[in-house]
Amino acid sequence: MELVSVAAVSENGVIGTDDEVPWDLPEDKRQYRERVAGHPTVFGRRTFEMFDDPPGSAHVVLSRSEREFEGEDTYHASGVEETVEIGESLGVDRAYVLGGSGI
Repeated sequence: MELVSVAAVSENGVIGTDDEVPWDLPEDKRQYRERVAGHPTVFGRRTFEMFDDPPGSAHVVLSRSEREFEGEDTYHASGVEETVEIGESLGVDRAYVLGGSGI
């Protein structure tokens, strides 16, 4: 299974800090969601918790501490190997890694 990293980076190399992206472009958000639609998405716990409606068809949350997350299509993984195993069990060939900085 392929893990594809997606990052929001400005023309001058700026990325989000303190859990925020320093711009608000609706068309950027739309293409971001369209790109990952139909694929599992991988998040760190803090990034996952920022979303009211996380993008993607299923969600893998990487966290050192095992915990339950709301949503029938949300899974916990303690590392990359487990993330890949979850993706393969879902029958997909690609998942998108959406952040945060610890990932």
